[in-house]
Amino acid sequence: MTNRNIGRVITISSKWIVAELYPNIGNYVNTVDGIRFVGEIGSYVSIEETDRKVIAEIISIDEKNSVGSEIMNKPNSNRMVNLNLIGEISGGAFVFGVSKMPFIFSEISIITEIDLRTMLEIGNEEIVIDADKQLTRAVSLTIGSSVIFPDYDVKINIDKFFGFHFAVFGNTGAGKSNTVARIIQNVFKKKSNSAVGAKFIIIDSNGEYESSICELNTRGILSETIKRTLKSADSGSIEPEFCVHLFFSLGFRNI
Repeated sequence: MTNRNIGRVITISSKWIVAELYPNIGNYVNTVDGIRFVGEIGSYVSIEETDRKVIAEIISIDEKNSVGSEIMNKPNSNRMVNLNLIGEISGGAFVFGVSKMPFIFSEISIITEIDLRTMLEIGNEEIVIDADKQLTRAVSLTIGSSVIFPDYDVKINIDKFFGFHFAVFGNTGAGKSNTVARIIQNVFKKKSNSAVGAKFIIIDSNGEYESSICELNTRGILSETIKRTLKSADSGSIEPEFCVHLFFSLGFRNI
């Protein structure tokens, strides 16, 4: 057992698996990647086999009593974690989904930094499209830092992210509009060959995006190309060459 091994699989079902943490494991372990908490909800663990590593997420934690006495309850209770299988690493690449379930009594380990990057890394932030003109194209976008792994930046693939639907959920005042505005700002921050072909239509019924988008012109963040194509729909008719259209003062009946 290494210092990353924290338990073993004791139950396997078609939807999830249950693992029992070793009784001598505390709330955290010291690894070569730093201090890692044990049994933290949302953290990842790996199950290593001969030709692959199964990656799972801890979705809940409970305790199981090994004796019936209420007095001896806590000292003899074992922690149980429910795991949701996410994917597997094979041949240095991560794929979602598992080809087969792990074996009973397989050891679970805290995921390594290398495996984490293999799982979450999406490649270079920019790729060269014209070496002579020194033009590059942005392919990924940093949207924040991981709560579970604070040293790791969470990135998205621009084409895949904006090519599908996405939603931002939160309570009133949690920062939903700020999150969307920040993502759009980051798309247009690239100075050279920025956001070629990008078009955004923002239906802003509460007037929350005008300052975050339009005032970027005066702060010197946007490239000249984007400055010429940034326009509010309230100031005139919609023209197809403009990449950002802002609709202000729209009531719910107009949406």
